[in-house]
Amino acid sequence: MKLVEYEFIREQVLKRVSEVFKNDAEFIKDANERGLKLDANRWAKYKKNKSGQITDDTLIWVTIRLGIDIHIRCGNPVFDGKKIDWVINKYDELKCVTAIQQTYPKK
Repeated sequence: MKLVEYEFIREQVLKRVSEVFKNDAEFIKDANERGLKLDANRWAKYKKNKSGQITDDTLIWVTIRLGIDIHIRCGNPVFDGKKIDWVINKYDELKCVTAIQQTYPKK
């Protein structure tokens, strides 16, 4: 799934834009002045979750500009008594195939 498809992220981004800027035009102008070529039509489509909207790369730039942290983790946290390490589980084919089937069911 693409980041631009996450409704929670969209809601938070739009909420923050309305808190920080007077309107979309001011936000788009700010983004363009800071080096992001943000097209008003693509932004409008992102707001409505329509095709032809902004890319994930653009969304990451926007979230950084708005102070919204997005973290993608890899592995599981394991505490050894002093620090937390991120550990990748051992390979378990049955678990992997089951997860794939649940996440991407056959149509």
